[in-house]
Amino acid sequence: MNHSEKTQTFYNQENKEYLRVWQSAAKKNISNFELFFVGNALDELAERKKTKISVLEIGVGPGRIAREILKRDVDYYGVDIADKMLNEFRQSLASNKIQKLEQCDVSDKTPFDEQTFDCLVAIRVFYYSANWRDIVDRLAKKINSGGKIIFTMPNAYSSAQMGKLLRNDFLTGHYCSYADLRDLLRKNGFTNIKIRGFARVPDVVYDLAKSKIAVSLLGFTEKALTILLGKKFLMRMFYVSADKK
Repeated sequence: MNHSEKTQTFYNQENKEYLRVWQSAAKKNISNFELFFVGNALDELAERKKTKISVLEIGVGPGRIAREILKRDVDYYGVDIADKMLNEFRQSLASNKIQKLEQCDVSDKTPFDEQTFDCLVAIRVFYYSANWRDIVDRLAKKINSGGKIIFTMPNAYSSAQMGKLLRNDFLTGHYCSYADLRDLLRKNGFTNIKIRGFARVPDVVYDLAKSKIAVSLLGFTEKALTILLGKKFLMRMFYVSADKK
């Protein structure tokens, strides 16, 4: 079984459970940050364009990020590698803003070849593919001039690697540095590059933090680490937005 097949199998098995993962208080802190980050970048783009924007989301899952996107004046297009995730999305979300959904493995195929978009969103997606840089290269061509890309990648210099070892993760992740992201985006004609970080504590700790006391301690620890280490150093996940020339 190759890595794409592993990813597809894993998320076909997850489907309905995936949203529940994000319902614990600890994981909600991460989810809320991600929703704010995506929403803020979309609002910035909408304010600049002054018109409806077309959005392509890669890895739609059961619609966690889509719910935030659909709060805005958009034409929404989405793809996912797992057909059962798409089925769950269709059952849980209905909107006349949703133009088209399709199954697609972006590691070897570019979705919607005939179209370009004002914005591309891919949260917790690219790191499943060893050729993630090539994926960004290809998808950058799908973004209109003046449009925006919004995505995440785990930091190679962080606790993300430790979390992977602790969990013996079935899905191998790929990691990058701040410089990797900056250079890749510049090469593809992006400007106004914003790279933020969130969370230094390994992801496995967020999964295990269930009680109110544990969540409070986790929040205190993250704030203390930010005061000590700054806003980017050793952050576990990079959150990226950039504008296409």
